[in-house]
Amino acid sequence: MSEKFWLFRYFFYFLQVKKNINKNDVNRYCKLAGYNSGSAKIEYESELNWKFVRNNPDANNIDKFFDELLDNEIALVHCGQNKDFKYLPE
Repeated sequence: MSEKFWLFRYFFYFLQVKKNINKNDVNRYCKLAGYNSGSAKIEYESELNWKFVRNNPDANNIDKFFDELLDNEIALVHCGQNKDFKYLPE
């Protein structure tokens, strides 16, 4: 994973893991945007797709670290008490 915007990228992938961002919506966007379709395992060759990033032959130790965090659903950003992004009482 590129060093630029690493927290944003991790948060985006985390939201996909937690199903706050629908993977079908991401795939639909990738298809419309003309990204190359990879194997069934990887889906689209885009940095929007964590499977593509982590299976990239140029993956480095930080990618492996993030993969472990994502596999264990470790949040680096708090999503609110009920995972609804509401932080303040009404």
